[in-house]
Amino acid sequence: MMRLVLSLLCLSILSACSSSGSELNALRGTLSGIMGQRAAPPNLRQSLTPEAIANFNGPLMFVEVTGNGIQAGLTPGVRNGAVQQWITQDAASLSFLGGIVTASRGLGGDLITADVRDVAAAVQGRADHAERVHRYLTHENSLEIRAFKCSYVQAGPDSADTLAGRFPARRVEETCYDSKGLKVENQYWIDRSGVVRRSVQWISPFVGYVDIHRLKDR
Repeated sequence: MMRLVLSLLCLSILSACSSSGSELNALRGTLSGIMGQRAAPPNLRQSLTPEAIANFNGPLMFVEVTGNGIQAGLTPGVRNGAVQQWITQDAASLSFLGGIVTASRGLGGDLITADVRDVAAAVQGRADHAERVHRYLTHENSLEIRAFKCSYVQAGPDSADTLAGRFPARRVEETCYDSKGLKVENQYWIDRSGVVRRSVQWISPFVGYVDIHRLKDR
């Protein structure tokens, strides 16, 4: 992840050359801080400007774990049928089916797999109820399966506010309960072409929610 962060920050510095000197110095200071021994985690929300995103060579996604503020930039990895993996430079990853998370790796307490085909259809407005099934590894390395029953509200026209800018979108709210009463609330912002441009999705009891921005498609 760090190499990708550095490349993104370098693009930010280049795009700031036409900006004020104070902005350029701030970006240089951020890059210097990352290379120092006492570096603080970089704030990609500040460095991933629309200009830096436009200058990035290839598709790009931004993810933030909302509970602890950990951030990462991801690029496409392996594609397996309809499931697309997005991966960081240090091999942490999220996999998606139609914009819905189906697996995570490298986050700790990962989602091993999820059956979300019916969820993907409901998010696109083709149903108002669905079931999702999540699989996790326990501390004893046994497989824990959680089934959720979910309902959907097509909340209507909205704007997807991403680091790349604001896009017209429709918002979908997903509310799920498992057999133990655990409540999960996900949100999706879908653009006019049907792409989930931004979402806030629950991964696992350990990870919690992640804020996902689909910044650049190519």
